Amino acid sequence: MESILTMSFKKLLTLIFISLAIIYIGLASAKIYRWQLHHWLGAYWLSVESNNTKNNTKHYIFTMVDHYEPGFDSSTAILASENWLNKFEPIASRHFDSYGNNFKYSWFYPYDQADDDVIKRLIKTTQKGFGEIEFHWHHPKYTNNTFREALGEAIGWFNKHGLMISDKPNAKPNFAFIHGNWALDNSLSVCGVNNEIDILQEFGGYMDMTFSTILQESQPFHKINQLYHVVDTADSKSYEFGQEATFNKVNDDFLIFQGPLSFSLDLSIEYGAVENYALPTPKRIRKWMDSNIHVNGKPEWVFIKVYSHGIQSDAIINSHLDSMLSHLDEEVDARSAKLHFMTAREAYNVVKAAEAGLSGNPEEYRDFVIDKPASLSELSSPPAKVL
Repeated sequence: MESILTMSFKKLLTLIFISLAIIYIGLASAKIYRWQLHHWLGAYWLSVESNNTKNNTKHYIFTMVDHYEPGFDSSTAILASENWLNKFEPIASRHFDSYGNNFKYSWFYPYDQADDDVIKRLIKTTQKGFGEIEFHWHHPKYTNNTFREALGEAIGWFNKHGLMISDKPNAKPNFAFIHGNWALDNSLSVCGVNNEIDILQEFGGYMDMTFSTILQESQPFHKINQLYHVVDTADSKSYEFGQEATFNKVNDDFLIFQGPLSFSLDLSIEYGAVENYALPTPKRIRKWMDSNIHVNGKPEWVFIKVYSHGIQSDAIINSHLDSMLSHLDEEVDARSAKLHFMTAREAYNVVKAAEAGLSGNPEEYRDFVIDKPASLSELSSPPAKVL
């Protein structure tokens, strides 16, 4: 009798295990289909393998980019931006990296919402040492030919404010880019410009920070958790393939700077968003760090790029940015690592330093190839932390 009961119990356990496995596989399959993970899961697992490097001391370079969209109506935009900045500055003033630098932000300001009063107020915040302004654009549908003229006008507007150009003699425009509507290089039909990467680079663009764009066809399917250079083609979505940024190997082609993207056994998906619908938690911060995005051959310099729509995602500035930065600092300490708050431009400069074969402290390379914008020539003394 005891033997029969034991056999029945084992059968029951087996049945429960099989049932749970079927449920899990069903849930996983549904999530993979809903989130279109089948397009990039293979590349993701390859990135896990290639990025799974160990080093006793790591430098985490943290860059937060904002699709900063105050609005089209001038009076509303001025009020929204002023309110956001008044909340942001005290938060940034009380968080410091391992080298005493206060938190720095990267505002990717949309040219389609160009407003002289809004940008002048934003520049004042950058002049206090809180970050830098870069180029965002939800542009109309152009062709290769019509895009050039419009792009020149857009860059001219930023340049007249001392943005995206240094104050050095004979300086030329330079900028990091985030494409509006996630549509870089005509990866979505709203763009129309198949040679967009070439044209951006022609006008001074050196890097795109749009990705990840999960749930969009614009998401690269073959490159996950990488820093890589691309050569434009006559076709759309030329960035689907490219050459990894590599230590001691200079590459001046356009850089795609990706943020973290991962899929865990608990069926959670991480894609680097810091929004009302994607609140930053300690668990998510660990996933950002564990994505281990770095220049190939330089695993001790790890890049974390997350994005937000700060004005729209008011819960972040109201409640979660402060705690996120505290949790980030705690996790860096727990790993006995070093933290660097850097702007998009500064992070790019560190990538270029690695490609030039340089080592040591990334702090030394914040201005390695791309100089500070002219707007920061009036930089006031930023908050200082006593080390």
